[in-house]
Amino acid sequence: MLARLPRFRRPWLVVAVLIVLALITFEVVRLVTVQLAVDRAAQEAARYAVTGVYDQKYCAPPYNLPCASSDQAVREDAEDQARLYTIKDIALAAAAGILSDSTNDLKNQPNSSRVTVCSSRQGFAYDTVTGQCIPREDAGGPGDKVLVDVGTDYRVGAFLGNGMGPIRLHSSQELIVERYRTVRIQGLPPAISGDGTTDNTAATYSASSTIDPVVIAQTGREQMIVMNGDLQLRVNEVDQTLAQVKTIAAEVGGYVAKSEAGSDGATRSASAELRIPALQFQPVMDRLKGLAAQVIRESSVGEDVTEEYVDLEGRLKGLQATATRTQALLDKAQTVDESLHVNTELGQLQEQIEQITGRMEYLKNRVAYSTINVALNPVAAPSPVEAWLPGATLERAVSFLGSAARFLGDVLIWIVVVGLPLVLLIWIVRRMLRRMRSQKS
Repeated sequence: MLARLPRFRRPWLVVAVLIVLALITFEVVRLVTVQLAVDRAAQEAARYAVTGVYDQKYCAPPYNLPCASSDQAVREDAEDQARLYTIKDIALAAAAGILSDSTNDLKNQPNSSRVTVCSSRQGFAYDTVTGQCIPREDAGGPGDKVLVDVGTDYRVGAFLGNGMGPIRLHSSQELIVERYRTVRIQGLPPAISGDGTTDNTAATYSASSTIDPVVIAQTGREQMIVMNGDLQLRVNEVDQTLAQVKTIAAEVGGYVAKSEAGSDGATRSASAELRIPALQFQPVMDRLKGLAAQVIRESSVGEDVTEEYVDLEGRLKGLQATATRTQALLDKAQTVDESLHVNTELGQLQEQIEQITGRMEYLKNRVAYSTINVALNPVAAPSPVEAWLPGATLERAVSFLGSAARFLGDVLIWIVVVGLPLVLLIWIVRRMLRRMRSQKS
């Protein structure tokens, strides 16, 4: 009987279906809009991160980061912190307000939304399981890769009330930081092989090079290469492995420059910075990897300082010759003024000589002892098999039933508030059309 009736005899059903379809369409459009905003936030933040630029407001009150410190290490650390905050500001602006509730306080982001910045700088690694940068967030330096991950919880049906449940949306973008501060050589030069031997055709720098013979004996090559290694490992026992790392460094004649260990309550992690004799660099890297249940990341960076060292050596010889001639002038000085003037110049020369010799000693030490940064993270514990708990299942079912009832109630309210006026409008239009047809007939 109902099937024979014209479709417009049940306008409320048509209106109800149209409203449900409209709500579903609106929800899908809203979901896609949020995902596109998250993608845009990650892309724009990553593009800004590679420039090395930061907002000067973080160097002024109320943040007061020491961006103008005379100490280079303190200044660069403050600049990196300001870059980190500015990158998150860019992500916030690009997200068109979607992350506004989660990034107003950049130092204390809630779990619902987050912006994570992580680099490939030695000692840092992005954990894809937890979505965190270990041991802390870092914007990277010149030549490093920087990853920006933007995530937010999207609640389905939030416009109707509390919604049904969250869906995790996120987007990642990784780029290489521009060389805004220093220039580094990525990878190993051809003269270095895996076993530390030297290719004679590539090892000779120039006929005029006079590299310190002690350096050649310590490194096995004439090129002065500062080697830096980085290992991110997953291990079964963090503290025990950290002790083994220190033992390996001592066995090869190296030492531990820095060591840290701690936990966030449930997960324990550790890191160590090792200074290893250059000839032992690759063997120690292999031994350290042997301690791991899984090697998350491994990298080696070589910086050729031969040219700088030879240049310093030439400048040193020139300054020493000038100092010798100045000393001869001091011996020939006949007046007090002449003596004072020559002695001042001699003091300035001596200061320059000390600076150059100090830099040369620093380079020789860096070449003779390579640096290896090791980060230790625990192996993820297997998820325990949950016992069957009928009571808990019943509780979840009742909770879902309540959520579904609230959702249907919200839909019913929309139908009553929006659908009834539409039904009334359709009924009025139909009556007007019937009257017009009856008058024509």
